[in-house]
Amino acid sequence: MAPNPRVVAAFTAMANLGIHESKVKPVLKKLLKLYDKNWALIEEESYRALADAIFEEEENKVYFGTVCLSIIHILVYLIYYLQGSDQFPGTV
Repeated sequence: MAPNPRVVAAFTAMANLGIHESKVKPVLKKLLKLYDKNWALIEEESYRALADAIFEEEENKVYFGTVCLSIIHILVYLIYYLQGSDQFPGTV
């Protein structure tokens, strides 16, 4: 079965922006579901909605990672504090 030319065009447009297909596929699936398979909304402005959604997802991953790391640091310091330690990790 030949690949859908619209899918191929979307992947090609994103590849031209340097976006790997592994990042394109899940976001494209989400957009097709969100837009009720209305390709016109995805294709307009040279796939701008798709590119924006991919970049937004990447930003969210970075933000989530930063938040998780901050929570881990807080928990480590809290554990040291509750144990009565007067020397926190990473301090001299």
